[in-house]
Amino acid sequence: MDIDPSEIQSHADAIVHLADAKAFNQPIAEGVFIRATKPNIIIQSVDTGDTIPVSQLTASTGCAAIQLSDKRSWTFQGSVAVVENADAFWLHERVIPFVDLVIFASGRMSGRLLDWFASC
Repeated sequence: MDIDPSEIQSHADAIVHLADAKAFNQPIAEGVFIRATKPNIIIQSVDTGDTIPVSQLTASTGCAAIQLSDKRSWTFQGSVAVVENADAFWLHERVIPFVDLVIFASGRMSGRLLDWFASC
């Protein structure tokens, strides 16, 4: 099968053309879980200006989630903590109550996620 590597733009393309999702090593996007228990904490889309009420979503659903991609980025003003342990993430208000926004990152963090941290 002759495939031009430039045709492989996502894991989905790698599955269709090569039957191997791992043939593409850069996901087109990634999801990030975030929590805030302080009131009125929001995160804002750099691209659209839309805001996500993280405090409100944390209170009603346990957390919020955002998508990081080349087409979607976010900004936040305040203190941020990265938590790698799931229990500490879900109960961060007991461990680090002074933090405004908590981000769950289990294991190795992607370059995209590190770039986002640097921009906040």
